Amino acid sequence: MGKWKHGFCGCFGNCAVCVITYCMPYYTQGKLAEKTGKSCLLYGLLYLVNPPVIGCINRTDIRKAKRIESTPVRDFCAHCWCHLCALVQEARETGAIGYCNLAGDDDVMERA
Repeated sequence: MGKWKHGFCGCFGNCAVCVITYCMPYYTQGKLAEKTGKSCLLYGLLYLVNPPVIGCINRTDIRKAKRIESTPVRDFCAHCWCHLCALVQEARETGAIGYCNLAGDDDVMERA
């Protein structure tokens, strides 16, 4: 099993993704859902209703797809106590937001 390439508290490793996520977390959540084959619109809207549960569902799917070691309980805790950090980590891991290199960082993200 692997590990996350980007740290949980590495929000500012890509400032563009960080700003987008902090201003519009529902957008980031929708794009993450889209990366796992789900509806961007539906999951973005559901995130407005219950962020921890929807975030946990997507984080678990991302982990499974990327073969990252953890548990659904940890995923839920990540989204309960610091959902924005979890979203940024997931977005950087999957390239869900697309290529954002406004800060000149090292992230090599695929175009969405």
